[in-house]
Amino acid sequence: MFVDTTIFGKIFKALLDTGSSHLLVSSDVASKLGLKISKGGGTIKAVNSSSTPIDGVAQKVDVSIGEWYSKENLTVVTIDDFDVVLGLEFLDKVKAMLVSYTNTMCILEGKACTVPIKRENVSSKILSALQISKRV
Repeated sequence: MFVDTTIFGKIFKALLDTGSSHLLVSSDVASKLGLKISKGGGTIKAVNSSSTPIDGVAQKVDVSIGEWYSKENLTVVTIDDFDVVLGLEFLDKVKAMLVSYTNTMCILEGKACTVPIKRENVSSKILSALQISKRV
């Protein structure tokens, strides 16, 4: 499922992935948007692959979904399948409720709103169970 998400004034089709952890943005998108990326410790791990370092974090970036708006920290990672991934930690933070049978998502944090979600066949693109780990 996907939802239109505006980051730094540009609209992206973001993947809703409860198997991922954070609000992720690809390093290509971060570069194109000119986001200031601070280096941060941590790694990203996808199922059946080894851990790789994250590229960094873009802090306090304008993000909006429908009428909801906030300044969010984006974890910048090297991924090639999707530009933006909304993971479980982000969905929990904004108190998002997916209502799949009506193809909508309700955001209850801040300015509450309901936004349409889209279902698309992504047979050639699979992303599941990403986890960010901080270095100890």
